[in-house]
Amino acid sequence: MMPEATSALSWIPQIFYDLIGRVFPGVAVLVSSLLLFQDSAKAKSLVFFLFKDSGAPLSVTVLIGLVLSYLVGVLLGALGFFFQGNEWNIRPPALSIHECPDLRRQELLRSFMYDAVQLHDPQAGARLAKLAAEQHMCRVLIVGFVALGFLQTGLYVAGTRPGTFWAAIALFSVVVFSSWLFHRHLAIRAARLLANQWWSLELASKTRASMHVLDCPYRESDLG
Repeated sequence: MMPEATSALSWIPQIFYDLIGRVFPGVAVLVSSLLLFQDSAKAKSLVFFLFKDSGAPLSVTVLIGLVLSYLVGVLLGALGFFFQGNEWNIRPPALSIHECPDLRRQELLRSFMYDAVQLHDPQAGARLAKLAAEQHMCRVLIVGFVALGFLQTGLYVAGTRPGTFWAAIALFSVVVFSSWLFHRHLAIRAARLLANQWWSLELASKTRASMHVLDCPYRESDLG
């Protein structure tokens, strides 16, 4: 296979994970916003304008929609990481070519194990990446629909959308709770898969041997 073809194929999984984790939930949040905060006549006129009357090629309109959905997914996902992962308390590890990261910190140990599985078993690594993308999708949906719930509440208090308030809140609650349950299931499954692959591939001994070569001063228990 030509190097160009191999490079192109290597992009396919990443694009697929971006679609799962960012674009699809971004589309869900944007479409829900359009349906909930615009009346049916305005929503229809906007759709007709975008796809018929704007004069832009359909491919350009779809591309712009995908980019906007991706951006929404990225930004809402960042908020999800911020709140769910307490990332305001986590600093990036100090990098040095002369020192090893402190794997006694749980977040660094998990990241190390994840990258080791990616390196030694790409197929298992792809499954882990897919689970991570699905968790990101759940975070985007949770943050997005919680935000829509606050907006809907504000409109209800202002008296502009009284008729749809409870139906919208019920829908948001179902989406948020279901996404939280699915995220929890995915987190458990990903942790089990990571542990299973770590031990079945004997990565504890392989990585420990590499660290001895690098003169990393770890206890035997640090890597299992």
